[in-house]
Parts: sequence; structure tokens; C-alpha cells
Amino acid sequence: MPETTAMKAKRPSTSGARPRPPSASPPDGEPLGGGPADTDPPDSSAGGSGLVRVTVNLLPAAAQALDYLCDDTGYSKTDVINRALQVYEVWQQVASRNHGTVVVMHQDGETERIRLL
Repeated sequence: MPETTAMKAKRPSTSGARPRPPSASPPDGEPLGGGPADTDPPDSSAGGSGLVRVTVNLLPAAAQALDYLCDDTGYSKTDVINRALQVYEVWQQVASRNHGTVVVMHQDGETERIRLL
């Protein structure tokens, strides 16, 4: 099984407007994501809906990826980020059971080992 270090899109963009963005990588010595995220106080205007407002600093490549995903899927930035966090949670759960690696089986039967660094 080939092992890759990043997930690759298998589906071409439906928008056709932009190429897939490069993966986010911070400048040398800087933590991924540019440091800890700030959590703002709960939004009192949310009416008890349980929403949490957060402020994040995105690297330029991550901001480009967010824009690409919004254009490609038609989802809002909030929806893309919510979905990404949910997918990452599942990814972490699966990877933690397999020494940090997730095995994907493609429709043609080929398997691929993927490890996020």
C-alpha cells in the first residue's frame, strides 16, 4: 500500500475557477495555525442556541483553501469550518487506533495509507 503524507482531492473542481490550493505550511519555527486560537465570549445574541464564536488566524494557504472549498462546495465559511472540524475529529479517532495512519480503500480496490503530519 502506498503511504502519502497529505490527503489529495480525487474529484475535480466543479467551479473550474481555481486550481487546488497548496497545503498549509507555516514559516520555519512558527506553530501550525500561527498560534493558539482565541475563544470569544458566547454570543448573547445567539438566543441560547449553543453557538460558540471563535477567532482564528489563518495562514495564507489555509485562507486560500477555505475560499477554494467555499467556491467548490457552495457552503459558507462557517459551514466549511464546522464540517472540517467534524471530519478532523473522526480522522483523529480512526488514526489513533492505527498508529496515526488511516487506510483508505478506493472503488477500484486499491488501498492507500495516509498519515497527516
